[in-house]
Amino acid sequence: MLEQANRALEQKVRKRTRELTEINARLRAEIDERRRTEEELRATQEGLIQAGKLAAIGQMAAGITHEINQPLSAIQMYADNALVFLDRGHVQDVRANLRNITELTGKMAEITRQLKTFARKSPGREVPVPIVQVLRNALVLLENRVKKLNACVKCNPAVWDDDLMVWGDPIRLEQVMVNILKNSLDAVAGSSVREISITLQEFQEKVVIHIRDTGDGIDPRDLNRLFEPFFSNRKDGKGLGLGLSLSLGIVKDFGGMIRMGNHPDGGAMATIELRRYTAKKKDEVWKT
Repeated sequence: MLEQANRALEQKVRKRTRELTEINARLRAEIDERRRTEEELRATQEGLIQAGKLAAIGQMAAGITHEINQPLSAIQMYADNALVFLDRGHVQDVRANLRNITELTGKMAEITRQLKTFARKSPGREVPVPIVQVLRNALVLLENRVKKLNACVKCNPAVWDDDLMVWGDPIRLEQVMVNILKNSLDAVAGSSVREISITLQEFQEKVVIHIRDTGDGIDPRDLNRLFEPFFSNRKDGKGLGLGLSLSLGIVKDFGGMIRMGNHPDGGAMATIELRRYTAKKKDEVWKT
């Protein structure tokens, strides 16, 4: 009876061991599948972010070409005049023309530098970022669009704190600001008053950015759908409908949040919350 009991126990142990082995194998397979799925999702998100950036660059291409052609024409004029002045021995005029050429090439270099930075893929590292510099870079990229619309961008306070830091990735945060500012510019395009105000608020643990426009505001029926991928309320059919969705994903990755709504005095307002950075010597701070 003891031997029979031992054999029965051994059979039960072997059966249970097989069951546990099969369960472990299924769990390992599920874990591997989930890991592959997460990697595919991450790669898809990276692809969508890059597609959104390239789409934004494509929309800005005509204006940027105009911005570069103007200084190029001026450089040619200054160079031709410098040759004439040189032949006549007017050294001071030559020097003045060369200074003007230097300033214009610097402006062109700034535009192309911002484009190269904006277009390249980000390593995705979270570092302390001067948020004011990110906003300035975004405004440089959209400068021609602002001029074309004869719009006014107001910054409050008028003098921004360059030492104000947030946690994030500079390239991705720049894309967020470009996406939201582009939406604001589109919103004011048909308005008689074309103003965009950017307000920075500093708190102990976060920095809040308000971007308000003087457009017609957001249809209340669309408020809950604004961050859905491929949703767009633009009547001209332009755009991928990914700007706000990608922007929200980027900001959430850094522990922040984006909210969209209508301002009581009219127009739409985007509110971007980012984690504030407190300086530490060992941290690597992003610089332009």
